[in-house]
Amino acid sequence: MHKLGQVLLLAMTSLFTLAAAPCNPGTLASYIALGSAGCTIGGDTFFDFQLIIATGTNGATPVPASAINMEGLGPPGTLGASTAAPFLGNDLGIDFAAVWAVTAGQSLDDTISFDVSVGNASASITDAGIIQASSATGGGNATVAEKGCSGITFPCDQIWGVATNDTSFVSDTIFSATGTLSVEKDIALTGNDGTAAFSQVADVFSTSEVPEPRGMPFLLGFFIATLCVRVVGSFLRTP
Repeated sequence: MHKLGQVLLLAMTSLFTLAAAPCNPGTLASYIALGSAGCTIGGDTFFDFQLIIATGTNGATPVPASAINMEGLGPPGTLGASTAAPFLGNDLGIDFAAVWAVTAGQSLDDTISFDVSVGNASASITDAGIIQASSATGGGNATVAEKGCSGITFPCDQIWGVATNDTSFVSDTIFSATGTLSVEKDIALTGNDGTAAFSQVADVFSTSEVPEPRGMPFLLGFFIATLCVRVVGSFLRTP
């Protein structure tokens, strides 16, 4: 009888630990280590981070995953969001910050991929945007090319936005609303006869309006917890 109670309580505990942890500040290396479990920002889950390419030429040092700082973006008070995204403060997203810099004749290239899911059958990702902070002098060029494919798709080849030089914002509606989106970003810098640098590149996403995403899991958990207490109690009272 006591063993049954322990089993039920373990099952109840597992229910509350199924959800991924919030997307707290870390590095791309730590986010990669999260694997398919990923982390959450509000009702969105970001997972399967990968650094596909990290190259540098003519003395430019490639930027490794351990040198790229990460944090969640979202409205103030959103679980997993460290700060609100500029331009679109109501969107949810993820920020990549590092020192990507090249001088004349050098180049750098980082290609990063990840998946994002709303995790709710009644919600959809409806559009996406790029936020970047960059600079360039002379013939230098700093470009972020974004690809987004519906579902878990690798490699993804559908380009939905390109942001070049200077701080800018690019937004493009995803043609077919989806519950899961595969994202690939190519951060490329070429010095040519000048310089180019990035300090921030972020992806933000809008979703269709849905009820509080954690409401149903909480109610389900409360129901199971109540059921467990009643079942265990009935067994303990049995002579």
